[in-house]
Amino acid sequence: MTKDLSSLTLLIACSFGLLACAGPRHHQTPYAPRQDASAAQQRALDLAARGYPGAAHQAEPAGQPLAIRSQQWVVKGDPLPVTLVAPVGGPASLPLLVYLPGLGESAQAGAHWRYAWARAGYAVLSFQALDDDARAWSSTLARQADFKALALQHQQAPLLQARLRMLEGVLAEAKLRSTSGDTLWTRVDLDHVAVIGYDLGAATAMAWAAGLRPTAAAQARAVIMLSPSGLSRPTAEKSLANMPPQMPLLAINSQRAADLTGVLASANERTRFFDALPAASNKYLLLLNSPSHAALAGASGMAELPSEPSGQGSARRGASQPGKGQGPHNVVMSEAPPPTLLDKGNQEAGVAIEHISIAFLNQHLRANPQAASWLRESAAQWLTGLAEWRRP
Repeated sequence: MTKDLSSLTLLIACSFGLLACAGPRHHQTPYAPRQDASAAQQRALDLAARGYPGAAHQAEPAGQPLAIRSQQWVVKGDPLPVTLVAPVGGPASLPLLVYLPGLGESAQAGAHWRYAWARAGYAVLSFQALDDDARAWSSTLARQADFKALALQHQQAPLLQARLRMLEGVLAEAKLRSTSGDTLWTRVDLDHVAVIGYDLGAATAMAWAAGLRPTAAAQARAVIMLSPSGLSRPTAEKSLANMPPQMPLLAINSQRAADLTGVLASANERTRFFDALPAASNKYLLLLNSPSHAALAGASGMAELPSEPSGQGSARRGASQPGKGQGPHNVVMSEAPPPTLLDKGNQEAGVAIEHISIAFLNQHLRANPQAASWLRESAAQWLTGLAEWRRP
């Protein structure tokens, strides 16, 4: 069993050796011509008004107020900054989304997506599993501009297993906090969990869904992969057959997501892993026309105030303990508009990601028949001219 697990781990890790990292952020090179900000905003609002009804609140002038808690946990003996975002008020029970950032990102990454999901009634926990992943862009290889070597270095099998162990530890700590009187965690439903990853985080999410967890830890009920890479090696593709056919998996990518690391041989490799999954799999693909790989990270203008705390302040003073009250790194945000994407040309794509992902989560974490019906009957037409939509 141990030998088989090690082999499967190596195959998954090798397959994600083709994963395109977040890479150097070339914001000065837009993926499309710049657009008038007000016109782009209006097009996004019009698209949202015609979208999934369960995400209609995203188009309202004032968004759902959010509670944000950033803390320094101790997981597997190591300090780990984590951030939990949840709606103020609303349902008494909130399904949990675990968000895994990309290479070079912190627990505060993906704010646009995390806030949208929280406003839709989910608790969203984010963390960067390994310090070396968070500091990747200040490494020697990054300073030498050897981004391909940097990408491959962070996609080794032992590091994948280390990330999976941290994910396992985080879920165990979350369970402890939910039963210890921690006021925010008492609302979190740990029986309904989805794992969501961007870039390198998508590889970890896939490996978790494929059963590479260190122990028989809680299984996620759904997986979302934001801008994952394709799989080209036959042995790696075979390893994907270990994905439970019933596992709902949503892959979100773009036809123009350039590989800045030079790892990918062609753009087609970005979706090859999806095609390698068994035809009977419960798999969905949102393939957008225009956004860059970096745009799919959900970088946000952070319109809300105050800014999201990092939780880093407690790192050297001792990590937070469950059930110890609110603490100095907790913020309850007042009502404010949802944050806008930094590149105005990405706003329509952002709406598409919000509505498709929220409908997907509502179907598979809440068993919402309206969400299932919308994805089956309306999503493809709604996305006409913006993206390709594939579903089971």
